[in-house]
Amino acid sequence: MKSFNLSQIVDFPTRITNNMATLIDCIFLDTMLVKKVISYPHINGLSDHDAQIVILDSFMIKCHKNISKKRVHSINNQTLNNFLIMLQEENWDSVSNTNNIYEMFNNFQNTLIRNFNNSFPVITKGNRRVSANWITNGIKISCNRKRQLYLLRRNSNNPQVINFYNTVLS
Repeated sequence: MKSFNLSQIVDFPTRITNNMATLIDCIFLDTMLVKKVISYPHINGLSDHDAQIVILDSFMIKCHKNISKKRVHSINNQTLNNFLIMLQEENWDSVSNTNNIYEMFNNFQNTLIRNFNNSFPVITKGNRRVSANWITNGIKISCNRKRQLYLLRRNSNNPQVINFYNTVLS
């Protein structure tokens, strides 16, 4: 791995039980692209496997400026009516005056696409951020309490604590 400038960045156990702790995640980064890396565990309390948080400082890859933008056609009542008028006023002789079915189809398609592109201009739209309004304060409090119980159980060999944790979550 070193010959490709790759270094493992997770150096702490990610799966911890009462009897053992293991590192089961292998995450490698190119050391030529990142100057400083900080990684630490995030105990989510959902399993015996901890998540990893990685912070990259001075990442050396160029990003595209408009990565969150998309190009779409503006379709509304006005542009739709304009499209229908253009199709009605179109001279369809190039489609109907040929005997070759392939040429007929290509002429029809070219006419249709030309009118479509003229009627429905392309606009650039930003992607909407997904809101997590459904996560209420009650859910946040419950998640924090579950995480606390999980840590208590994980770090304890006391059978009463383990039994309490298992009955609360059942």
